[in-house]
Amino acid sequence: MTWDTSLAKGAEDWAKYLANNNLFQHAPNIQAGENLYLSGNKPDEPCTAATKAFYGEVKYYDFNKPGFSKNTGHFTQVNPRYSRKTKQS
Repeated sequence: MTWDTSLAKGAEDWAKYLANNNLFQHAPNIQAGENLYLSGNKPDEPCTAATKAFYGEVKYYDFNKPGFSKNTGHFTQVNPRYSRKTKQS
């Protein structure tokens, strides 16, 4: 896993845009993976709660046919085996 300054800058800019405009949506035309998390209540540790929710998709992942699927996209993003670059949350 390597740090990617460009990914970090893009993620920060998009997060600021969402916050400033009171929006919750994926960035348009994004090439990299992107995980958004929303909870009905405020968790004590939101980053931990989000990571656990994303990793919970492991139950749908087919390790015999690895790769992206709409049911496991968050899991593959948080699993370093399937992600090569990262940005700090």
